[in-house]
Amino acid sequence: MIFRFLLLLSLLFLIPEISAQTVSFHREMAVGTEQTVRIRLVLSREYTFMIPGAGKAISKVENMDLVLLTDLKIKRMDKKNNPVELQISPRVLGGTVNGRRIDPELLQERKIQAVLDAYPCKFIAEDGKELSGNALTILAAIFRVQPEMNYADFLGTSRTFRQGESWLLQTAPLLNELKKRNLALTEKNFQAYAKFENKFKVQGIDCTAVVLNIRSAGTHNYDFRVKTRIVLPIKETDGGILSISREGVEVVDKKMMSNDPAAAGASVRVVTTEQMESVFVPVEKKEAEPSRNFFQDLFR
Repeated sequence: MIFRFLLLLSLLFLIPEISAQTVSFHREMAVGTEQTVRIRLVLSREYTFMIPGAGKAISKVENMDLVLLTDLKIKRMDKKNNPVELQISPRVLGGTVNGRRIDPELLQERKIQAVLDAYPCKFIAEDGKELSGNALTILAAIFRVQPEMNYADFLGTSRTFRQGESWLLQTAPLLNELKKRNLALTEKNFQAYAKFENKFKVQGIDCTAVVLNIRSAGTHNYDFRVKTRIVLPIKETDGGILSISREGVEVVDKKMMSNDPAAAGASVRVVTTEQMESVFVPVEKKEAEPSRNFFQDLFR
């Protein structure tokens, strides 16, 4: 009996200790940080106008399909550690806006200051030359006002990694942002959770993906669902977020304000569908620049 106990004890000592790994969702960034980012944006927005007595609804559709490869430098951060002022140095641009091909030279070899903490965002070329309307439209679609929240506000500061584990998100920060758009929702109007995917390596670094699913429930005049996938190193010391991909749809119904009595009761429905992916690469580890034909081939 004693022998069996000693044998079991020795086996326990031979088994390596498996410590749980903690994933931090708050990754510090600093002014002066430089990165290269590859961005793909597919955006569609449909407006449907209903005017009493007009009969058939009037529809208007806007769409974009863009690819941008650009260098970024952080110039200023907000209190939530979000970059709110950037220097943008586009290298490759391709795609279409409302079905028309954009000029790949539109932003190339220009340095642009982007201020993202006020609406509308400001984009100013460092050479002092005015940016074209198309250039501003593209920049505004990709670089948007930074909300006063970060992913740690949703996910919590950190969590022990367990593959496949899911947990509820904190929705209070999102509710505050929606109130700024005069959308008064409560926690009962959300289904929101996050989930760890498996562990994998990126350039030899242990990483994981966190998937956020948020959708409205029991709402009136406003519905949405969005799925966001964040890839980041498990160890905070291995760096910040490597990529973010998002897909979602938002439907807003609202009454139109008009001084014309004939237009009383008119309404508009806005349906926005978006897919966006951003892949970040530190400048010192920058890959060779893809040929412009690679991006242009995506839109042939």
